[in-house]
Amino acid sequence: MSNPPISLPEYTLSENEYHFLKEDIDRINAEFQAKGHSFIEFIPTSTRNKYKIKTKSWVGSIQINQNTTVIVNPRFSPNSFLKMLNYVDHDLTTIFEEFSHFELEKDLLDYLIRVFLKKAQDLFEQLKWKSYSNIVERRSTIKGKIKVKENLNYNKFLNEKCFCEYSEYSMDNIFNQTIKYALHKLFYIIHDPALMNQLKLTYSFLQNVSLQSISTFEIDRFSYNRFIEAYKPVHLLSKFFIDNIYISHSFGNQDFYCFFINMYDLFEKFVRNVLRKYSRFQVLGQPTDKFRDLNNEWQIKPDIRILKDNKEVLVLDTKYKDEISDSDKDQIYNYLRGYNLNKGVLIYPKVKIKTTPFFLPDSTIYIKTIDLSQIESGYLKQFTEEIENLINL
Repeated sequence: MSNPPISLPEYTLSENEYHFLKEDIDRINAEFQAKGHSFIEFIPTSTRNKYKIKTKSWVGSIQINQNTTVIVNPRFSPNSFLKMLNYVDHDLTTIFEEFSHFELEKDLLDYLIRVFLKKAQDLFEQLKWKSYSNIVERRSTIKGKIKVKENLNYNKFLNEKCFCEYSEYSMDNIFNQTIKYALHKLFYIIHDPALMNQLKLTYSFLQNVSLQSISTFEIDRFSYNRFIEAYKPVHLLSKFFIDNIYISHSFGNQDFYCFFINMYDLFEKFVRNVLRKYSRFQVLGQPTDKFRDLNNEWQIKPDIRILKDNKEVLVLDTKYKDEISDSDKDQIYNYLRGYNLNKGVLIYPKVKIKTTPFFLPDSTIYIKTIDLSQIESGYLKQFTEEIENLINL
């Protein structure tokens, strides 16, 4: 029988200790290493097989073993998360606004899944959701057109078969396969029985659709006409889950799966797009520029650059964290050297950061915070004005 999920906010060290087998922790840490990200940390205690959990800047869900799931929620309200998302992906947020009547409490992931399932069910009930699909296969009889290149390169004409391409009016097309693949991934991360029943119901609509692995690159290449325009929002949601659910069968006898959103990246995109929307100046993202002095060459990628008359006048770096480190200051200082500027800005969420500037012999590093509980246009315009005022200091 499964235990209730362990629910923690991000950037937290749990007060409670939890019992986990060492082999489970080793397996998860191996997956983290393979993935290149340590989503959470397990801190050993003085008691054997007892751990505290340290969360980071990742929001989502991970299954530790067959009975235990850890959910990491944003430390600010789920509504604030959706407002941040609005500045990063407006089309996606427009979908969530349609379901503002849904109850949005602490479990953000369940809310996102419920919206996706309802949107998919509405699509299946409204459309005849069949379309023409191009099929390429080796056949013993000719159908459609012969694929000359494929036959020359791959076909040995065994059993008198050849590659043919033809169109077939079917529900087993890539538009439906995309939704099915996203739904399939959700089976690994849902822990609520009622939500699981909703998933099974939605999945049953696609019983005659083959399960295919669909990449987000393929989804980005979809084009829609007026007959299939209703697919677009469901595909946006499908892409969101396909992109953020990680499944592996690499280590041990148990599958590994997790769903995580990198809040560090989301915060960077949010701040950049806020400035793009409200600033009088040109706002650009990360470049890939190399700079050289007498002894060294270094590559710099500031998160945000503000340009005036096509020239950088201010560089900014976002830091989704609770404290200012020396490495933060060193990083922005290197950006100032590279662009020959004497002012830079470090931007943090408003938690407990002090905004006292750092005055260096040849430059000034300003500290700005943004209150993620006040994501309204008036406040964000004021924040943008404060950044712009630094240009003229």
